[in-house]
Amino acid sequence: MTQFVTSDYALYEKLLPRLSLPGFDQYLNKVLPQQNKTKRFLFKMELQRLARPCMRVIDLRKLLGDKCQIFEFQGRFHAMDERSIDRFERLVKLYGGYTQGVYETILHETANQLPQIEGAADQDSTSDAASDAHSHQYMADALHFRRYEHRKEERMNFAVALDVELPDGIRFNATSIDLSVNGLQIKTRCNFEFPAGQVLKVHFTGLEKDYVFGSGGVAYAVVQKKTKKEFCYLSLCRDMQLPNPRFDDFLETLITENKRRYKVNLDNTLISVQVKGFEQYYATHTSSLPIFIQRDEWRKAHPRFALLNDYNKALFQYLGADDDNGLSGLFTDRRIERWFTNSEHLVTDIVYSFNLIRDGKRYWCSATGTELKANPQLRNAFLGFGSLQDSWRVYLVQACLVNNEQAHSPSSLPATLLKEKLKKEKLLAPKVQAQIQQVSHMLTLTDITLEHSTQAYQQFEYSKADLRLLRGQTHPRNEQKYQIEGISFQYRSLRQESRYKLNSPVSVVVGKKHKRSGTTVDISSKGIKVMLDKPIDYHAEVRVSFPGLQELTRKYKLKDIAYEMVKFQGDKKQISLKLDLSEYKGEQTSRFFTELIDRNRRKLSRDLEHQSSLELGEALKNLFLAFTANPNMYFSRQGTQFVPDSLAVPSFAHPFVASVHQDNPEQQADLSALFTGPRGRVLQDALKANRADEDTLYLELLALSNPEQPGNISNWLFANELQDAPAKQAVVEEGMQKGNIKAYRLTLKKTGKPDISAIESELRYITVYAVHKAKAIEERLWNIRYLCEIQDISEEFFLRYDLIIKEKSKVTDTDYRAQMPQMEGTWQQASNNTRSLSNS
Repeated sequence: MTQFVTSDYALYEKLLPRLSLPGFDQYLNKVLPQQNKTKRFLFKMELQRLARPCMRVIDLRKLLGDKCQIFEFQGRFHAMDERSIDRFERLVKLYGGYTQGVYETILHETANQLPQIEGAADQDSTSDAASDAHSHQYMADALHFRRYEHRKEERMNFAVALDVELPDGIRFNATSIDLSVNGLQIKTRCNFEFPAGQVLKVHFTGLEKDYVFGSGGVAYAVVQKKTKKEFCYLSLCRDMQLPNPRFDDFLETLITENKRRYKVNLDNTLISVQVKGFEQYYATHTSSLPIFIQRDEWRKAHPRFALLNDYNKALFQYLGADDDNGLSGLFTDRRIERWFTNSEHLVTDIVYSFNLIRDGKRYWCSATGTELKANPQLRNAFLGFGSLQDSWRVYLVQACLVNNEQAHSPSSLPATLLKEKLKKEKLLAPKVQAQIQQVSHMLTLTDITLEHSTQAYQQFEYSKADLRLLRGQTHPRNEQKYQIEGISFQYRSLRQESRYKLNSPVSVVVGKKHKRSGTTVDISSKGIKVMLDKPIDYHAEVRVSFPGLQELTRKYKLKDIAYEMVKFQGDKKQISLKLDLSEYKGEQTSRFFTELIDRNRRKLSRDLEHQSSLELGEALKNLFLAFTANPNMYFSRQGTQFVPDSLAVPSFAHPFVASVHQDNPEQQADLSALFTGPRGRVLQDALKANRADEDTLYLELLALSNPEQPGNISNWLFANELQDAPAKQAVVEEGMQKGNIKAYRLTLKKTGKPDISAIESELRYITVYAVHKAKAIEERLWNIRYLCEIQDISEEFFLRYDLIIKEKSKVTDTDYRAQMPQMEGTWQQASNNTRSLSNS
């Protein structure tokens, strides 16, 4: 807690209960009449900060050792001693829930009282305790995309005395915690077996004084049982085989009329809306390109859709810019079948690619890591020669089976609320549903090319005679290619307005040379779709003139308007363009189209095909999030430092997640190894040194673990900080000799503004009952500064130094034992070099 609050804690306790009540500002002026407006404002802001909901787990085992016991509160498991638990329960009542103030107070008081608790502690132990408490800021919450629960009904926090009857007639006392029309949660001191499905008769004795329900009780079935200390908690649902319509009507009326008085249980909605916020960050900022595979009528698999955002569309356009390349050429039938042989697990591979210009034609060559390992001569020639080309690229491919039922995203709001507002959940349109049903697999393509890795590949030696082997890796120019359609989903930086069909002549200038004629297909105030008479190549900027529309107005000049090319469709004659609003002409053109649409809205018909495409994009985005292959971290800022906020856990097992997960029910991730010590200084310096105009930062991280304990990392090292290639090679060699070594690529992107529109309906719902919780969620999302994608590139990293590793593998066991004393110092020396670089 801050000195500002601890200096007058009694006053703080007096003001806190009134914080959410009307007229708090007037009461604050009355309590602090001698303070100026600035100090009163700061006092109020500190109160609001400490009243925010807290998601962190309190773990005092490093401070108090065996004195701690597991303490469960609202589904989270803390480790505290009895004194801290009592203090925790009193603070929760004061704050009205588990907030940041409760968390900070427990850690602060425990660190200060540690000498009295132990009886004979010196000043050093107190300092160590405070340091341990401070290390909790590097614990990140675990997120699971698309795994939030959907509640059918609103639950109201409601405590009333109950009398519960077992099937054998035994009765016991209990108390309700919350209830809905068809559900109930109770707590009792009776700890029977309570198997799932067991039917109980619940008598609402606390309500029978005012209401009459009959003597038979209400039938409930056991769903789940939890125990905490001396209490047993039961989750129950109504047994619909024994209906009680009179009681149902009573509950519905009770909840509707009193839900604001007793407060609606928002736990599920709070979790869901936060996860959705982080999902939106990832889906809109990932540079990986998801490609979805369909099965045709002959059960043959081929790529069909690519999901686009602002960061991966350049990769899609690069690979799909010419008819003679390609994206479909990378994914041959043979490769697809090999990747999907084991469809129940994630399959990873590396694809290397480059192109050559011969006789004015472009020829693309590609090879996978599996293909190169099978032929050493081809490997050396392909890697050594290809890496010398300007078009050299290295891609990480991750393939998996998808369940297309995950394409539908149910609302996190209670179904009863949707029904009340006549906003029933919208299912996928039949056309979109038919397209999704054919999707069977997903390929995720990530460009992992870096300058220093390209230089490493250039060290592979080959003979000119071996270059003939590259012919077998060239994409056939006359081969029929699959049409891969780029699909976008709707988010803040894309089009969020309806398109209208309009056929009007246009003149398009691409660059400074190529001119095309065409007609508009559809229009909006900030973009158009155009059909040209001849195909064109991709170019970032184009100039468009509207001779037909110019005849309708003298107010606006519709000539030589700057547009940005968004994507191709079909045979590259149909293109989508986004208006450049940075120019004055762009603003004028936007106004013209807005007026044109408003005045002719009845005559213009909406482009339903575009709306269907956005719906398909949303469905594909849901599939991508449900089966994402890589973890990603979210960094927030505290003062001058960056700290981890959350770790999104992928759908498949990942070695990085296993190495940072803590063995606790919350499944938090301990990232202190990356944020403290030499590694922390390297990471913090890299983030702080990242210029404002650089949106993406790349780091390579090496992790060395004990072969007998693969998840126990004994050392971390950033490969980027090693001085030269021989140093990296030495680290890799020693790592492979000593144990298990993994290489990760960290792609850090600035997140910018959150897209609150994606969770707007949920935030409005939360605001009705707990405005401070809605604001806390918004503030948390706004405070996220970096998204860090983590890819396991071990296979590519080792192949990069394949020749040296192969030579070292010939060393005998006797020679290896003799060399071990010298090799043991390689990692430590590399770590020291990193520390000196960081300090300099």
